[in-house]
Amino acid sequence: MSGTISIAEIKKVVSRFFLNSITFLKKNFSGIISVLAFLACLTVSVYYVQIGLNNTLLDSYGFRQTQTAISSYYMLHEEGKFVDKIFHYQDPVLGKPWSIPMEFPFYQSLVALVTAISGVSMELVGRLVSIILFYLSFVPLFLFLRSLKVDWKRALVFLSLAAINPVFIFWSRTFMIESTAFFFGMGFLAFNAGILNGMQKPSGKIKQVVLSVFAVLSGMLCGLSKSTTFLIFCFATGLLYLYFCFVIDSRSLPLHLKIISYLKRAVPVFGLALLVAIAWIAYSDYVKTLNPLARDFIVSNKLTTWNYGTFKQRLSFFVGGGLVFDKFRLGALFFGLICLITGRKYQVLALGSLLAYLCGPLMFVNLYVEHYYYWYANTVFLVLFVGFSVFSMIERLKGTGRIGGVLLVCLFVLFSTFIYRQEYYPLQFENTPVPEAAKVIRENTEKNDIILIYGNDWSPEIPYYAQRKAIMDRWNMGINDYRFKEAITALADDNVRAMLIPKDFEPEFVNEKIEYFHFTRHISIEDGEFLLYLR
Repeated sequence: MSGTISIAEIKKVVSRFFLNSITFLKKNFSGIISVLAFLACLTVSVYYVQIGLNNTLLDSYGFRQTQTAISSYYMLHEEGKFVDKIFHYQDPVLGKPWSIPMEFPFYQSLVALVTAISGVSMELVGRLVSIILFYLSFVPLFLFLRSLKVDWKRALVFLSLAAINPVFIFWSRTFMIESTAFFFGMGFLAFNAGILNGMQKPSGKIKQVVLSVFAVLSGMLCGLSKSTTFLIFCFATGLLYLYFCFVIDSRSLPLHLKIISYLKRAVPVFGLALLVAIAWIAYSDYVKTLNPLARDFIVSNKLTTWNYGTFKQRLSFFVGGGLVFDKFRLGALFFGLICLITGRKYQVLALGSLLAYLCGPLMFVNLYVEHYYYWYANTVFLVLFVGFSVFSMIERLKGTGRIGGVLLVCLFVLFSTFIYRQEYYPLQFENTPVPEAAKVIRENTEKNDIILIYGNDWSPEIPYYAQRKAIMDRWNMGINDYRFKEAITALADDNVRAMLIPKDFEPEFVNEKIEYFHFTRHISIEDGEFLLYLR
């Protein structure tokens, strides 16, 4: 019958389909495996990162999380012009003026904007924005690797290692600026890699200009978001320029002309970005000098030792074993070095990545010792170090030996997961409750009341959850201290209506404040540590 298909023809079509499928799989097997491995690691990463999203902001480094969140809160709830909310954003814990800016509030304002539009809980939005920016950082990371001529399949392996990294998983879910600065830092690195790659072959001037503009913009935003993160990426990008100039560049030019050509690209890109970052630091320092309690406390020249640490700290950290005290860091460094010793092709890139990883604690040793989340910024270079070291070894192996290299990658993924499950996973279930003191303050004071707080350093945890502005007297100043007088005078018509103070403070000190502010009653906080005095 005309138009019918015979059994033989069906068999022929099916046979051809299976043969073509087998041929396709043979040709693209490594690519398919890379994609599936990346999707598997990404799935595991997303599953872990969402655990504890509804926790309070006190699950880890509550000081820093609430310091970021309190600024977003007052952007949402204070009246005023948008520009003023950005350039004079509030962190109301040291009295008036309430603005004591640290980083440029790109992340804080983005969280406030999304919260205002969506109506979703601000704390949840803050965590989600941080997570999204982390995963968006995979785009510049991938582009950076491709600019280094890393095969796309291998680039996906690097992304898999980043996705499953315990440091990234845990800290990306916090209400912090880390992933924001990291995203822009990766953009700065990737766009500069694009510029350098374009110098090795005839490339359109427009493309180079566009890449330069985006490199400057991403560098500016990184420097504004977190200057310490930006300096790490400046160092890494500087190493990249040296790598291209002395290793990759095959142009038939005298060495001094090559160096000049790279300087012509680097100076404007680095210079403009650094200039903006320095200008913001100068501006923020000026604003902080207007606050009586901040001017001698958190301006840049008062934080030199805190930021950079001491030679003794560096000696202890790098020679005394502090660097390898962390299990994941020790395992990754050991794993990478073993692979690197047996490898060849990517050795320079691996060593450069290792230097970039170490430059953070080398420059800011005290910050890295005191605040573990600082490792977030440079962890990508540990990922690159491990990845380049493994592929360096794989390049040297032949035949079935390369299977061993693949198994090593799998082993490192399992190691990363093990460390996460052992050290970070339990922390995400520790939903630290809101301090009882914050609840009592909120219930017994009015929205615009100012609270004088003792015994809690200058941590915004209580002011944030009490939703009250505060003077946090971390120095335990007497009423005749010039700083105390100036801070109280600056309040003008805004009076101190309550005082939170530990029960074990000297009675003479407490009575002095009771008489000065005319407190008439007090409430004992249930946890037994604090008393709340009220007018």
